[in-house]
Amino acid sequence: MSQDQVESEFAMSGKRSSITIDGIRLSVRTALTDDSVDIDFVQSTEPTPKPTAQIGRDLPEEGADAVPDDAFEFSYREDQGVVRVNFVKAVDADEVTVRAVEADSEASTTTPGVVSSLTVHVASSGGEVAVTATVDGVSGEVAREEVP
Repeated sequence: MSQDQVESEFAMSGKRSSITIDGIRLSVRTALTDDSVDIDFVQSTEPTPKPTAQIGRDLPEEGADAVPDDAFEFSYREDQGVVRVNFVKAVDADEVTVRAVEADSEASTTTPGVVSSLTVHVASSGGEVAVTATVDGVSGEVAREEVP
């Protein structure tokens, strides 16, 4: 494919753009205007989960700094019967475990991070989801949420 064909295919003719061909890899960069892109933005119908108040923060003082307040958001997906726990702040723990108490469902990670999340199945009747952190071999509950 020639450069003219690429420009034509991507509607780039006469626009500020660059095309790079490296072996079998083709890179195309261009600036697009509103009338050259047809995108529909959809607003989510699900409410934004609120940070959950920390309950039962029973980590020792030296470990408490590893898990900041409001580090987790709980998102209940009734249609799937799951709760996703999002790590919205950096958690410096050796391990984080999320447990659906009534359903006896559990998920853990040894690499918690700001963009991490864990999902657990909950009982059809709802119940509680607890988050436990382990820091330097000591574990303690750092958050808990009641789900419908």
